[in-house]
Amino acid sequence: MDTMYPNPEEKHKSILKNMIPAIDTMLNVHDPQWELGTMGSWGRQLVELMNNTDNHSCGVLMLGWIKSSAARIVSRYGMENIVVARKALLMEDFLSEFNEAKDEALSAITCT
Repeated sequence: MDTMYPNPEEKHKSILKNMIPAIDTMLNVHDPQWELGTMGSWGRQLVELMNNTDNHSCGVLMLGWIKSSAARIVSRYGMENIVVARKALLMEDFLSEFNEAKDEALSAITCT
């Protein structure tokens, strides 16, 4: 996923060629029951996003895409209680040290 290029898969083909086996190996090291070569057989999907031309908005675009796609994956919270998972993900972002509006947002919800 790279919003700087109209065809990121083609642009980063050589990186992907090395990265996918590396992640596959990392998963096997973490879980010896992981079958090596599994990840290389997964399909890829190119998601159309608006192109980023300012060199600093890509994080916002990627986070938005990840969050909108979260329903398709099983997160560390599990899918048995999606309400709890949604609240936890929201609070992680809300209370993050990188949330530039955290203090103002906390002040607004605590009515101080």
